[in-house]
Amino acid sequence: MIWVNHGWADYYQGDAVDGNYAWISDGGEGHEAFNFLPGTDGRYYGYVPPQGRYEGSPHDETESLWTVVFFAKHGNQKGVHIVGWYEDAQLVGKKDDGSAFVRPEYKEKTGFRLDTSGQKFSYSIVADKAFLVLPSDRTDPISHPNIKQSKYSYLLRPGEKKPATDAKAEILSEINKRLTTLRKVAIAQPNRINVKTDIEDDSDPLINFGTAEQRKKIEMAAEEAATAYLNELGYTVVRRSDEKIGYDLQAIPKDGGQDLYVEVKGTSGSISRFFMTPNELLFLTAKGWRFALVTDALTKPAIEFLDRRQFKARFDLQPGVWIGAAKKN
Repeated sequence: MIWVNHGWADYYQGDAVDGNYAWISDGGEGHEAFNFLPGTDGRYYGYVPPQGRYEGSPHDETESLWTVVFFAKHGNQKGVHIVGWYEDAQLVGKKDDGSAFVRPEYKEKTGFRLDTSGQKFSYSIVADKAFLVLPSDRTDPISHPNIKQSKYSYLLRPGEKKPATDAKAEILSEINKRLTTLRKVAIAQPNRINVKTDIEDDSDPLINFGTAEQRKKIEMAAEEAATAYLNELGYTVVRRSDEKIGYDLQAIPKDGGQDLYVEVKGTSGSISRFFMTPNELLFLTAKGWRFALVTDALTKPAIEFLDRRQFKARFDLQPGVWIGAAKKN
């Protein structure tokens, strides 16, 4: 077994990669973006960030079959999450001349895209079996100092019955605990058909958030839960949602002081995911702005009530759709 530490992506089907890596910060694109998209031959081609002074890549001359566990860190959260793993994998490293292997689609001339720097997507691991953990199931991070220090590490080499060090044994134990749970929810042999991304239909970015009627029910239930919460805190609440001014509730303290301008978002499940309009995003800088996220709004509402600093630490905001309109002369 080997573990790999690389950038975060939601689905690794070619979607955006995020991470505290120099090449991403400088505008480059992480080649792990396609780690869980099969090639035309059905096999998986895993990229591993180069490690150390000589930019090493995982390599095993014995041609043994490996389990490869992929870690990624999400934003400012502590620890790393298991985002997926390979089974029956080969660690092929680099070519004899030191250059990287590139995905087979380029040789087959399928029109596979280049990265944002104009380079071909590369890999150092090939596998017959892959399992992807969806973002909603990445809930149990692993924290260990040895993980922070490396891009990858061999936990069990061919012929070893146990890890060579106590630190490796600790990490292996933590991985095995999580794999027992994740095997029940991970998507086997992920591809663009069985991995449902957030936006399935470019014509309707809200398609995965239910019908308009369902969304309205959730919205109203969330506002009711947020209003009750604010009443308990001693505020008089005025609903402003229909005015489309960038927030939903105005909370006026009964004993005087700063009014709160509360943006409310609700979900029917437990996943913390939402859309924001341009007006809502602009109002985020207002003094007294607050954010109320109500999960399970239609059954057992649970509320998170955050100020701007907490909101920015808790959530990543990413553009999901742009509107193109003709410029006015």
